[in-house]
Amino acid sequence: MLTEHNPGAPAASTSRGWQISLKDSALRIGIWTVLLALSAALVWTSLWRFKGDREHLPAGCDEFGYLYQADAITRARLFCDHTHRPFLKDLVAHLDTLTDDPDHYRWTLAPHAYTYDPGTEKIVNQYPPGAALLLSCLPRDWRGVLYPALVIGPLCLLPLLLWRRKGLDLLGSGLVMLCVPALCIWLDPMNSQLRMLGSVGPTFAILVLAGMVIRKSPHIALVLLATSCLFRVANVWLMPIFALPLLFKEYFEDGRRTGLRTLVVRGLGSLRTAFTWGLGWLLLYQWLLLGNPLKSPYGSADKALANWDGFCTNLSFYLGFRNECWFGTHLVLLGLVALLFYAGRCRRTWLLWALLLCLWNYAFFLVHEVRIQYYVYAPAAVLTGLVISRIEFLNTRRRQLLAGAVSIALIALVIALNLRKAPDVPTATLRARIDVFERDLAQADVVWADHYSGTVEYSIGKAGMRIMWAQRDLSHQIMRWLAAKGYTQAILQDDPGCNAEMVMDSVNTSGLTFRVEETPMFGRILWIEPQEVQ
Repeated sequence: MLTEHNPGAPAASTSRGWQISLKDSALRIGIWTVLLALSAALVWTSLWRFKGDREHLPAGCDEFGYLYQADAITRARLFCDHTHRPFLKDLVAHLDTLTDDPDHYRWTLAPHAYTYDPGTEKIVNQYPPGAALLLSCLPRDWRGVLYPALVIGPLCLLPLLLWRRKGLDLLGSGLVMLCVPALCIWLDPMNSQLRMLGSVGPTFAILVLAGMVIRKSPHIALVLLATSCLFRVANVWLMPIFALPLLFKEYFEDGRRTGLRTLVVRGLGSLRTAFTWGLGWLLLYQWLLLGNPLKSPYGSADKALANWDGFCTNLSFYLGFRNECWFGTHLVLLGLVALLFYAGRCRRTWLLWALLLCLWNYAFFLVHEVRIQYYVYAPAAVLTGLVISRIEFLNTRRRQLLAGAVSIALIALVIALNLRKAPDVPTATLRARIDVFERDLAQADVVWADHYSGTVEYSIGKAGMRIMWAQRDLSHQIMRWLAAKGYTQAILQDDPGCNAEMVMDSVNTSGLTFRVEETPMFGRILWIEPQEVQ
């Protein structure tokens, strides 16, 4: 039997194919338009929400340290003295005749985040360069204001990892991922790292991404962790835990054991990866800065171990439920990991890995002398990524629609709550604040302070010193030497970090003549003019 040939059939089939393709493309473009629009809205929300916290001159340790390091990078002075101190070499030589231990004066000669290094005979910044390199890409006066975008922007780019997904799968998964930056804006302790400029926030996206890929690509996860060490040196401590899925790949996949030879080869490969992508650059930076790649610019206190009393204090400090409670965040995330990895041997292995990551992290900081709440943050970001990596549980249309609806409601709530309230507007612009420093402290060669010791250097380039940090009562000896050598000194007696009575006692002990000036910004300024010293 002859079959009638229909020459129009292939054309109709091709036409329907083109219609389906165009429909899929239009749907894909629409979904990505929604995801990118919500990302832009979250970035804008972060800038609006923390606008009042960022429009001020840097003070204290972290804000000044990273911003002034970024300033040094733009001025091509990263490995030189960031502030000119023509008296430094001679002053140190004088102090060495009074004490054999440079630790008695090395922190006094510099503002917060800086210290005098006897080996190189210069004032150095104690922080790794990662955060400052990012900040240096922005205009100087906008670095503080745009800092939240450096944190939230990369987190909003996480849905790009779903580029090959389609339809509701793409929409539901992408919206779930955008909940991460939304929660960082809304909730403590994450949003504390948006209020305070530092190196923790910029590593959020790096560590979340590391947690997302570690199950399928532990090698890439180790690369990301090594990169984060250029921002937070303490993240080096987590490398052994990140290396476990790489070393014991078979066990994490299906419970099989790994041979000794394979372990050695993979161990050497892990070291090479960590060195190439993080540790090597960090060691190179320390070599160029200090002349020794194994020498850290951090002070002795930052590297010291806690005694028993300090350990007990650390226990209550880190494991208590208080403001900026990272411990509570870790418990919630461990619960989510347990919920999503509850079945199957390999899944239970990842639950144990997550628990080991937290225990290993706390073990380090519980025996560390210096304690700050955000020190223990890293597992929270990694576990967030690990939870997102189980996003394949959105494998039905119903789950995708439910996840998308809940996520978009949460994101809309965060945006609405943060945009409806106008941010606190500073009483003065940055330029006006700098003008106050120039007006009140223009005559000084050296400014003694504590909280404002770095602000002085950042705003008007005057040498800042910390009056409360000298040991063996060396501060008045430094004052006498500077006065004898013809340097004018201004002492901010009412600085928030100073004890006014102790400051006055130190000045009186010096035996120097001084005058008192009352100012609206700084309160009392004690001026020591150049004079003969007996």
